[in-house]
Amino acid sequence: MSFTRFSPAWFLLLLILPTSVWANSVRWQNVGGQITASGNAVSLNGSTMSGVVSSTSSGLSGDSFSFTTGPLVSGSLSGGGTFAAGGSISISGTGSNGLPVGVLFRGTFTGPATWTATWNPNAGPNHDGRWYYSLTGSFAGTLSNGQRVSGTLTEDTFDVPGGKSFDTAVNLNNGVLSISVPEPETLSLMCTGLLAIGAFIRRQTLR
Repeated sequence: MSFTRFSPAWFLLLLILPTSVWANSVRWQNVGGQITASGNAVSLNGSTMSGVVSSTSSGLSGDSFSFTTGPLVSGSLSGGGTFAAGGSISISGTGSNGLPVGVLFRGTFTGPATWTATWNPNAGPNHDGRWYYSLTGSFAGTLSNGQRVSGTLTEDTFDVPGGKSFDTAVNLNNGVLSISVPEPETLSLMCTGLLAIGAFIRRQTLR
Protein backbone atom coordinates (compact mmCIF):
# COMPACT_ATOMS: atom_id res chain seq x y z
CA MET A 1 0.00 0.00 0.00
CA SER A 2 1.43 3.39 -0.91
CA PHE A 3 1.08 6.44 1.28
CA THR A 4 2.62 9.84 1.75
CA ARG A 5 3.68 11.64 4.88
CA PHE A 6 0.99 13.23 7.04
CA SER A 7 0.98 17.01 7.16
CA PRO A 8 0.79 18.69 10.58
CA ALA A 9 -1.32 21.40 8.95
CA TRP A 10 -3.95 18.82 7.97
CA PHE A 11 -4.00 17.43 11.51
CA LEU A 12 -4.42 20.84 13.11
CA LEU A 13 -7.20 21.71 10.66
CA LEU A 14 -8.87 18.40 11.52
CA LEU A 15 -8.77 19.34 15.21
CA ILE A 16 -10.59 22.65 14.68
CA LEU A 17 -13.27 21.54 12.21
CA PRO A 18 -16.83 21.24 13.56
CA THR A 19 -18.28 17.76 13.61
CA SER A 20 -21.24 18.84 11.47
CA VAL A 21 -19.09 19.16 8.34
CA TRP A 22 -17.43 15.73 8.60
CA ALA A 23 -18.27 13.15 5.92
CA ASN A 24 -15.54 11.20 4.08
CA SER A 25 -12.65 9.50 5.86
CA VAL A 26 -8.93 9.88 6.18
CA ARG A 27 -6.81 6.79 6.72
CA TRP A 28 -3.91 7.18 9.12
CA GLN A 29 -1.19 4.54 9.06
CA ASN A 30 0.85 3.33 12.02
CA VAL A 31 3.87 1.03 12.02
CA GLY A 32 5.94 -0.99 14.46
CA GLY A 33 5.47 -1.70 18.11
CA GLN A 34 4.47 -4.89 19.83
CA ILE A 35 1.15 -6.52 20.69
CA THR A 36 1.31 -8.25 24.06
CA ALA A 37 -1.11 -10.38 26.04
CA SER A 38 -2.66 -8.42 28.89
CA GLY A 39 -4.66 -10.96 30.87
CA ASN A 40 -7.40 -12.05 28.46
CA ALA A 41 -6.97 -8.89 26.34
CA VAL A 42 -4.18 -7.62 24.10
CA SER A 43 -2.33 -4.28 24.12
CA LEU A 44 -0.25 -2.45 21.51
CA ASN A 45 2.64 -0.26 22.62
CA GLY A 46 5.59 1.35 20.88
CA SER A 47 3.80 1.96 17.57
CA THR A 48 4.27 5.27 15.74
CA MET A 49 2.06 7.15 13.30
CA SER A 50 3.77 7.12 9.91
CA GLY A 51 1.54 8.59 7.23
CA VAL A 52 -1.85 9.16 5.70
CA VAL A 53 -3.15 7.34 2.66
CA SER A 54 -3.95 9.49 -0.40
CA SER A 55 -2.97 12.88 0.94
CA THR A 56 -0.02 15.20 0.60
CA SER A 57 2.87 16.34 2.44
CA SER A 58 5.39 16.12 5.28
CA GLY A 59 5.96 14.47 8.58
CA LEU A 60 4.10 12.69 11.42
CA SER A 61 7.02 10.56 12.61
CA GLY A 62 7.42 10.19 16.36
CA ASP A 63 3.76 10.58 17.31
CA SER A 64 2.60 7.44 19.06
CA PHE A 65 -0.39 5.12 18.80
CA SER A 66 -1.47 2.55 21.38
CA PHE A 67 -4.51 0.50 22.34
CA THR A 68 -5.82 -2.11 24.75
CA THR A 69 -8.80 -4.27 23.78
CA GLY A 70 -11.70 -5.31 25.95
CA PRO A 71 -11.63 -8.85 27.41
CA LEU A 72 -11.77 -11.93 25.19
CA VAL A 73 -15.35 -13.24 25.03
CA SER A 74 -14.87 -16.14 22.59
CA GLY A 75 -12.04 -18.12 21.03
CA SER A 76 -8.46 -17.78 22.24
CA LEU A 77 -5.47 -15.47 21.92
CA SER A 78 -3.51 -18.13 20.05
CA GLY A 79 -6.24 -19.38 17.71
CA GLY A 80 -8.27 -16.23 17.11
CA GLY A 81 -11.43 -14.95 18.73
CA THR A 82 -13.51 -11.92 19.67
CA PHE A 83 -12.86 -9.17 22.23
CA ALA A 84 -15.68 -7.31 23.96
CA ALA A 85 -16.26 -3.61 23.47
CA GLY A 86 -14.29 -1.33 25.75
CA GLY A 87 -10.57 -0.96 26.24
CA SER A 88 -8.77 2.17 25.11
CA ILE A 89 -7.22 3.76 22.00
CA SER A 90 -4.83 6.70 22.12
CA ILE A 91 -2.79 8.89 19.76
CA SER A 92 -0.24 11.16 21.44
CA GLY A 93 1.84 14.01 20.03
CA THR A 94 5.48 14.62 20.89
CA GLY A 95 5.50 18.29 19.94
CA SER A 96 7.32 17.62 16.66
CA ASN A 97 6.21 18.87 13.23
CA GLY A 98 4.04 21.62 14.70
CA LEU A 99 1.71 19.21 16.54
CA PRO A 100 0.95 19.75 20.24
CA VAL A 101 2.44 17.70 23.07
CA GLY A 102 0.04 15.30 24.75
CA VAL A 103 -3.05 13.32 23.82
CA LEU A 104 -4.38 14.14 20.33
CA PHE A 105 -7.11 11.48 20.35
CA ARG A 106 -8.55 9.19 23.01
CA GLY A 107 -11.25 6.61 22.40
CA THR A 108 -12.56 3.11 22.99
CA PHE A 109 -13.79 0.12 21.03
CA THR A 110 -17.54 0.52 20.48
CA GLY A 111 -18.28 -3.08 19.51
CA PRO A 112 -16.69 -6.51 19.40
CA ALA A 113 -13.16 -6.51 17.94
CA THR A 114 -12.17 -9.52 15.86
CA TRP A 115 -8.79 -11.21 16.44
CA THR A 116 -8.09 -13.31 13.34
CA ALA A 117 -5.39 -15.99 13.34
CA THR A 118 -4.07 -17.25 9.98
CA TRP A 119 -1.73 -20.22 9.57
CA ASN A 120 0.60 -20.29 6.55
CA PRO A 121 2.08 -23.82 6.42
CA ASN A 122 4.84 -22.92 3.93
CA ALA A 123 6.12 -19.68 5.47
CA GLY A 124 9.50 -19.26 7.09
CA PRO A 125 13.07 -20.04 5.97
CA ASN A 126 12.65 -23.73 6.82
CA HIS A 127 9.02 -23.89 5.65
CA ASP A 128 8.01 -24.72 9.20
CA GLY A 129 4.91 -22.54 8.99
CA ARG A 130 4.00 -19.21 10.48
CA TRP A 131 1.04 -17.71 12.34
CA TYR A 132 -0.17 -14.21 11.43
CA TYR A 133 -2.70 -12.17 13.40
CA SER A 134 -5.02 -9.28 12.56
CA LEU A 135 -7.23 -7.13 14.79
CA THR A 136 -10.22 -5.31 13.33
CA GLY A 137 -12.83 -3.23 15.14
CA SER A 138 -14.86 -0.03 15.35
CA PHE A 139 -14.10 2.78 17.76
CA ALA A 140 -15.29 6.19 18.89
CA GLY A 141 -13.61 8.90 20.88
CA THR A 142 -12.68 12.53 21.32
CA LEU A 143 -10.08 14.74 19.64
CA SER A 144 -8.07 17.15 21.77
CA ASN A 145 -10.49 19.97 20.90
CA GLY A 146 -13.47 18.01 22.31
CA GLN A 147 -14.89 16.90 18.95
CA ARG A 148 -16.41 13.41 18.94
CA VAL A 149 -15.37 11.13 16.07
CA SER A 150 -15.71 7.47 15.11
CA GLY A 151 -13.99 5.06 12.77
CA THR A 152 -12.53 1.62 12.19
CA LEU A 153 -9.08 0.14 12.57
CA THR A 154 -7.17 -2.84 11.20
CA GLU A 155 -3.84 -3.90 12.74
CA ASP A 156 -1.69 -6.66 11.19
CA THR A 157 1.23 -8.47 12.86
CA PHE A 158 4.40 -9.95 11.48
CA ASP A 159 4.60 -13.74 11.58
CA VAL A 160 5.31 -15.45 14.89
CA PRO A 161 8.69 -17.18 14.39
CA GLY A 162 9.48 -20.85 14.81
CA GLY A 163 6.07 -22.15 13.80
CA LYS A 164 4.60 -21.07 17.14
CA SER A 165 1.24 -19.44 17.77
CA PHE A 166 0.73 -16.21 19.73
CA ASP A 167 1.52 -16.64 23.40
CA THR A 168 2.71 -13.49 25.12
CA ALA A 169 3.87 -11.11 22.35
CA VAL A 170 4.09 -10.53 18.59
CA ASN A 171 5.58 -7.64 16.61
CA LEU A 172 3.20 -5.36 14.73
CA ASN A 173 3.72 -4.89 10.99
CA ASN A 174 1.34 -2.00 10.30
CA GLY A 175 -2.17 -0.75 10.84
CA VAL A 176 -4.70 1.68 9.41
CA LEU A 177 -7.19 3.88 11.29
CA SER A 178 -10.03 5.33 9.23
CA ILE A 179 -11.64 8.45 10.72
CA SER A 180 -14.30 10.73 9.18
CA VAL A 181 -13.14 14.05 7.69
CA PRO A 182 -14.89 16.82 5.74
CA GLU A 183 -15.79 16.32 2.10
CA PRO A 184 -13.90 18.71 -0.23
CA GLU A 185 -17.24 20.11 -1.43
CA THR A 186 -18.25 20.91 2.12
CA LEU A 187 -14.92 22.50 2.92
CA SER A 188 -15.17 24.73 -0.12
CA LEU A 189 -18.30 26.31 1.37
CA MET A 190 -16.65 27.14 4.68
CA CYS A 191 -15.61 30.68 5.52
CA THR A 192 -12.43 32.22 4.18
CA GLY A 193 -11.21 32.58 7.74
CA LEU A 194 -10.64 28.80 7.89
CA LEU A 195 -8.61 29.02 4.67
CA ALA A 196 -6.53 31.76 6.24
CA ILE A 197 -5.83 29.55 9.24
CA GLY A 198 -4.71 26.77 6.89
CA ALA A 199 -2.39 29.15 5.04
CA PHE A 200 -0.89 30.34 8.32
CA ILE A 201 -0.23 26.75 9.46
CA ARG A 202 1.39 25.96 6.13
CA ARG A 203 3.73 28.94 6.45
CA GLN A 204 4.69 27.82 9.94
CA THR A 205 5.56 24.27 8.79
CA LEU A 206 7.71 25.60 5.91
CA ARG A 207 9.92 27.69 8.18
